[in-house]
Amino acid sequence: EYYSFNSESTEHGGFLDYRLPDSDFDGILDGTEILEYGTMPFNPDTDFDNYSDGLELFIGTDPLVFTTEAEFLAAVRRLNSPIQIDSPEHGKTYANGDIEVKMFNATSIDSVFFRYREYQANRTHSDNSDWSDNYTLDFSRIDRFGLGAWSSNEVSFPNGSIYELQVVAYASNYTYDLGSKPLVGAELINTVVFTVNNTYWLGIPPSTYLAVGIPVFSVAVLWMLIRRGIIKPEKLFRRKKK
Repeated sequence: EYYSFNSESTEHGGFLDYRLPDSDFDGILDGTEILEYGTMPFNPDTDFDNYSDGLELFIGTDPLVFTTEAEFLAAVRRLNSPIQIDSPEHGKTYANGDIEVKMFNATSIDSVFFRYREYQANRTHSDNSDWSDNYTLDFSRIDRFGLGAWSSNEVSFPNGSIYELQVVAYASNYTYDLGSKPLVGAELINTVVFTVNNTYWLGIPPSTYLAVGIPVFSVAVLWMLIRRGIIKPEKLFRRKKK
């Protein structure tokens, strides 16, 4: 109940001080921290990563999970676009091409699709060749931070290539501020580059080779030590008398 937490629904309503609706000065009202985000109203940095809860919510990182500096800087860069590709991850190598394409949006989206092609470092931004067909992403849910989630499992990316994947969304209500002539309606684009490199040999995953190879190697080493007389078989297998 809001009143039992001295939350913002009461007059003033601070957690530590009734006169302060935001006790820890992180930009989030105390009642919202307790009842919506699960963050601590008396600690501005719930996950102790040196980024305040309010800042993390603003840039899109999770205030309950430790954020590294690299993750923080990547989130800041993504602020330039109201759509964010969550999967595949930019720069990541996948062993399996069955990758879910997933996007979050922070503005109203009418439709969204993705396309992909093999990555070429010397391509220019105006080069619109070699793209695959367009694949529609389906709306799935609104997450607890108010972002819409869109996803697709339609494509299995072939092994052995670096891919450029582009998500294109159309937002009829999105407005670019161009001074006296705001542009209403926008095509929002975000791009990631990732690799599919299946290192399996004869269709067998590396973990299987390790599971079989380690015992075989151990037996081979033991046999060699016995052959060289370093280990005596009778001592190795002799039972102790009770």
